[in-house]
Amino acid sequence: GITDDKMKSFALLSISSEFTKQKMVNESETAIHEALKTAQGIAVNTKKPWPLRHKSSALSSISIEFFKRGEINLAEVVMQEALDTVVEIFFADAQSSAVSAIAFKLASQEKIKMALETARLIANDGIKSSAISSISSELAKKGKFKEANSTMQEALEIAKKILNERKRIAAFLAISVELGKQNRFKEAEAIQKETLDLVLMIKNVEDKNFALADITLNLAKEGKIEKALQIGQELVDF
Repeated sequence: GITDDKMKSFALLSISSEFTKQKMVNESETAIHEALKTAQGIAVNTKKPWPLRHKSSALSSISIEFFKRGEINLAEVVMQEALDTVVEIFFADAQSSAVSAIAFKLASQEKIKMALETARLIANDGIKSSAISSISSELAKKGKFKEANSTMQEALEIAKKILNERKRIAAFLAISVELGKQNRFKEAEAIQKETLDLVLMIKNVEDKNFALADITLNLAKEGKIEKALQIGQELVDF
């Protein structure tokens, strides 16, 4: 049998989902509750982030499955347990990434209010801004454009307050990508221009090159090859 509790929990969750597809309700319920019990028993070491992250990941995935089944109260309890686990992560960036992963799971299941509340708990402003901008795109998918706009504005305001230049630039790039997903191309281009202006003001040559490389890669991914080549040439010139 599987000895790793994280793998065992996810395996049981997968089995439970398969039972659900086959309309084997009792077997499905038994499997998901066994998955929950296993996830709750994952051994953690507060000096290392990964066991805590594995536990929170397993718990949040089980919570999402409960949401899908309409077992809202239980889903919320388990999701809170996942968040309580994340709080124990000592390393700030690892904690922020784990909270962001939970927020994204909630947003993907259209639990937007909970997703935003969770994202706002993120300590790292770069990760927080990125998480909130991705939630904005989920709102846009549902046709809630006014809410999507205000949420994106929130992400942008957070990004503007980031003191570290490279992290602020990365946050702006993430926002421009999400704006592109929403077909808000003029706004995306405006953010990209603002980002490029920021990069060109960086005094440290190595940091400037890294930031220009990030922008070039971002533009290439979006299919803006000519613009990417233009900025790439600036990178060569440095």
